[in-house]
Amino acid sequence: MMKRNLKLLLAAGGTLVAVLVASTFWNREPTSVAQQIGVLLPLTGDASSYGEKGRKAIEMAVSDFNAAESDKSKQIAAIFEDSRGNAKDGVSAAQKLIAVNKVPAIVGDALSSVTLPAAAIAEANKVVLISPVSSAPAITQAGKYIYRIWPSDLAEGKAAAEFAVSRGFSKAALLHLNNDYGNGIADIFAKQFVADGRKVVMRSG
Repeated sequence: MMKRNLKLLLAAGGTLVAVLVASTFWNREPTSVAQQIGVLLPLTGDASSYGEKGRKAIEMAVSDFNAAESDKSKQIAAIFEDSRGNAKDGVSAAQKLIAVNKVPAIVGDALSSVTLPAAAIAEANKVVLISPVSSAPAITQAGKYIYRIWPSDLAEGKAAAEFAVSRGFSKAALLHLNNDYGNGIADIFAKQFVADGRKVVMRSG
């Protein structure tokens, strides 16, 4: 039976600062082969800046982990797959990491729109998935094998609204990204802010 020993390492890598290092142990004699983890990130496309920062952070963390681990059978190797920032490619990459590479854990994705469908694949196969920055509220309920280290949009939108209220503002104009991330936080901010007669007078989305 397989046991998973999950360690969370932090690495300075811009907006992506976390990497899940999964060392997999089997009830068998140790081997000299490094254990593999999957990494799903947008390495090309519009969100590639996030992916490249994440890749560099993960490579640094893996290098540090292996340098500190003298037992070769407990060292790790990262297999990078490019989600291209879209759900279709992200799902295909997650399926490949699980079915072909047999990874016990996946780090990724950076985008909630990719993380959620990839999480469904991971959950169905009992593979741990941890996202460094995805913030969609639905990730919280995506499954018992699904994790993230970034706050939910629920927390961010609520905190922003509470701050505005604490400063005595009665009206707000929301300028935000017209995507899942920007619209999600704006929706939560607006719902929290409009209590007690306050108004959102304009939204850019």
